[in-house]
Amino acid sequence: MASEAERPTILLVHPPIHDFTAFDLFLYPLGLLEVGAALEGAGFSVKLVDALDRFAPLPDTGPPLKKPTFRRDGCGHFPRQQAAAPPELAQFPRRFWRFGLPHDLLAHKMKEAAPRPVLVGITAAMTYWYLGVQEVTEIARELYGATPVVLGGAYATLCPDHARTRIDADLVVQGGDLGPLFDLLGSPAGEDLPVATGVPAHHLVGRRDSVVGRRNSVVCHRDSAALRATRGCPYGCTYCAAALLSGRYFQRPPGEVIDELGFLVETRGQSHVAFHDDALVLPKGDFFLDLAGRIRSRGLHEKARFYCINGINAAAVTDPVARALRETGFAAIRLGFETASRELQKTTGGKVTGTELAEAIERLYRAGFSRRDVAAYVLAGLPGQEPDSIEETVRFVHGLGAQVRLSEYSPVPGTLDFEKARPLSRLDLAEPLYHNKTLAPYRFDTFTGSAVKEIKDLVRRLNGRLVEST
Repeated sequence: MASEAERPTILLVHPPIHDFTAFDLFLYPLGLLEVGAALEGAGFSVKLVDALDRFAPLPDTGPPLKKPTFRRDGCGHFPRQQAAAPPELAQFPRRFWRFGLPHDLLAHKMKEAAPRPVLVGITAAMTYWYLGVQEVTEIARELYGATPVVLGGAYATLCPDHARTRIDADLVVQGGDLGPLFDLLGSPAGEDLPVATGVPAHHLVGRRDSVVGRRNSVVCHRDSAALRATRGCPYGCTYCAAALLSGRYFQRPPGEVIDELGFLVETRGQSHVAFHDDALVLPKGDFFLDLAGRIRSRGLHEKARFYCINGINAAAVTDPVARALRETGFAAIRLGFETASRELQKTTGGKVTGTELAEAIERLYRAGFSRRDVAAYVLAGLPGQEPDSIEETVRFVHGLGAQVRLSEYSPVPGTLDFEKARPLSRLDLAEPLYHNKTLAPYRFDTFTGSAVKEIKDLVRRLNGRLVEST
């Protein structure tokens, strides 16, 4: 078997974000780590450079840089520098930022990690984050010349023609099929590993220390990580592209998931782990209840807290599921609800009704969660959605005793709502930058900036009252 030094090296890069706003809420390069595991299994040496690493030491010189922040769960603000907005976004009166490691530091880390890679792989989690991909591709060309550059992820999958036009990449990979990547590498070893679905190469992410806050000396480790117990989603919501991005829904072997979780918690000491699943808990709940039982049997719930950042289907929260969430150490419960409008519920997929949400919230509180722990996602800015409908949903969720997390609609290519949005939008949705969720007030005539402000102010007031009453 070839030694590490003898194996050809592949460099994977998690690019910086160019956007109006960004926050590290368990943003973890899971897709790249899944690809990295497949590449290592095929005999390659893999290096990872994460431009969004908030724990990396920053230079004292150079352009003004706002420093990152750190919460005790490992989340926080990225380091950022104000940047000139691209021409497409110059019309919007908002500050534009580049989030992540400074350009020169990023280039240095890439060269240091892989002086002579045989391939550079880049991803983008949002269609409207492609400017960071452009930046990394340009760095790769400067450093490595004609070395192949491969692009994957949500942007490559949902906007392949745009990516081929705007990114100087040798290959644009759509979905999770790694066959074209291995074909480019000329690697028959990859024939048995066509899709990145196994255990991710978590070891590619390093551990670092930093200090929480300016008024204390509490040490915050990079103690957050992420994994997926399932892939895809069995539901067909009209605004979501989970099926396009991940293919058919399937559940990984529970034993494999627990071993991966044990590695993160017991070996690496990660005390906050986020499940990046689109549908971890299904209405019958059998898979999740089995998984939760295994977590408790191994004692992992005594060493870590767990999070479902994409939300839990409220219709799936039975009494056993609610108790399992509480007893297994799941925190910050977020319920997928979207809207109280029965018409919109039917037209967007009919996944959850108001009655099911009310029952889920009651069961969670009965299981021991507090009002500080439970919130419901409410969608705002869907094509044709009126502000009154959003306000009605906000007040409905508040009336049930749960906090509201407003989720501004982002048009996702390939979905039914995207096609519905195109003729209604004042912005040309062929440009991915206009998919940005923060542009919701400029997209449709029915969802103006003043309406957005009123709804956000209402959410803040109602959430504040709810938390104060606990």
